[in-house]
Amino acid sequence: MKRLLYQFNIIILFTIPSQLPAENSTNIEQKIVLIANTTVDSISTRELKLIYSTKLKKWPNGKAIQVFNLAPKSETFRQFCLQNLRLQPYQLERIWKRMMFTGTGTPPTTVGSIDEMKNKIINTPGAIGYLPYNIEILPQYKLEVIN
Repeated sequence: MKRLLYQFNIIILFTIPSQLPAENSTNIEQKIVLIANTTVDSISTRELKLIYSTKLKKWPNGKAIQVFNLAPKSETFRQFCLQNLRLQPYQLERIWKRMMFTGTGTPPTTVGSIDEMKNKIINTPGAIGYLPYNIEILPQYKLEVIN
């Protein structure tokens, strides 16, 4: 009987924690919308990775791509990397640092706020960036990511 009670306690011990909420509630996933000032209305994850690693420099229509980015320490940047690029933020930062160190490129332009990001995209032809999903933006600026 004692052994049965012990096994029951072990089962309870391993099942209850998985049903409890996470300790850190600040890691709530926010949805990200990709925005661009171009005639393109969809882009693949692969193309997006190439754009943000600054290897793809022109849109299909020949216009230069101007890449905008929020501060690497922001939660929106973290969610963008995880959801859209399928990279950890440090991996993207490492690519940019390597480019700067070797002189092979420059990282995207960093903007200070979500409002600044929105204004830069709207006012810069060929621009690309991202915003939290709850920020209002005209439909012609939204860009769909295709896997």
